[in-house]
Amino acid sequence: MADSVVVDSYRELMAKNSVDGISLAKVSYIRLGSGGYDSNTNQPLSYDSSITGLRSAHPYDTKVDVSTAVNGVQFIAVVEITDVSNLNGMELSESGLFDANDNLIAYKGFSATIKDANQSMTFKMTVIF
Repeated sequence: MADSVVVDSYRELMAKNSVDGISLAKVSYIRLGSGGYDSNTNQPLSYDSSITGLRSAHPYDTKVDVSTAVNGVQFIAVVEITDVSNLNGMELSESGLFDANDNLIAYKGFSATIKDANQSMTFKMTVIF
């Protein structure tokens, strides 16, 4: 089951790839942000490019490990923050999967988590096309 949503702008790129043969850039990184939840209810929000913090000035970017499964239509991207001094005190509530051209592929909002000092964290996104 997918836990993220492929955004419309990337679906358009996939359609152009099918019709016009444009090449798609390789899945490259996950960016973490703090705009993926409703602060009143602490519930995850659907993707809205006007409120997401994924394109903020200081996002956390990291390369991803991607595994392919189910006939190439599903993959799992995993990012692990192993440098425990990184992002301390930051509230994280959204992740976005990006390609090498900085196109947002998929989005996931989740309940806010504050990164504590000396803590490693792992984020996982399952994407189904």
